[in-house]
Amino acid sequence: MPLHPRDVLRSTGADDHWLVPHCEHYAGSPRKLLKALDLQAARGFDFDVTLDLEDGAPAGAESEAVRDLVGIVNQHASFQPGQNHRLGCRVHPSDHNAFADDLHCLAFDLAAPLAYLTLPKAESVEQAQAAVQLASQVFRAAQKPLPSIQILAETHGAVRDVFPIAALPEVRFISFGQMDFTSAHGGAIPASCMKSPGQFEHPLLRRAKLEIAAACHAYGKT
Repeated sequence: MPLHPRDVLRSTGADDHWLVPHCEHYAGSPRKLLKALDLQAARGFDFDVTLDLEDGAPAGAESEAVRDLVGIVNQHASFQPGQNHRLGCRVHPSDHNAFADDLHCLAFDLAAPLAYLTLPKAESVEQAQAAVQLASQVFRAAQKPLPSIQILAETHGAVRDVFPIAALPEVRFISFGQMDFTSAHGGAIPASCMKSPGQFEHPLLRRAKLEIAAACHAYGKT
């Protein structure tokens, strides 16, 4: 009988920081979030649920959107101590005017513990570090630990600086944002490469993924 990857990793004695779910479900609307939380609980919390503020919040209604999603989690999710649930959030980019409000609402108003905080659109290690520092200040003010930081490498600058980004102690995960990275190339990467086999074979995409993988291996990140 085929083994689940998590069982193989455990059997080989891998460190705990590698043992994270292999699927992340983004939910940016109340309806999708409710459905995702129900499915996550029914499946025994074997995948992550990510509140998506970046793409889920309507322009001009960012403050209402984050409070709606946080309110749903507070009312719906019955997380008990010891449960292996994982709830994260992708906030707005750090240069967006909703970024600080996202952090404040998550730190002060969310009752469930946040397993990770996803920071998108970083253009450099300096921008990523500044975003992490602000998040740390806000969560410290709320007397809560800073969640593990996940960086979305989806810009030219993030891929260029992926090694120093991976070296940041607060960063635990680096993910590849293929859609935005492809778009940033202005047609040099064709739309057909958004799916297999192009997403694995196009030289620019392959190079970016190899750089991210190498940086994560070098600094023990996932």
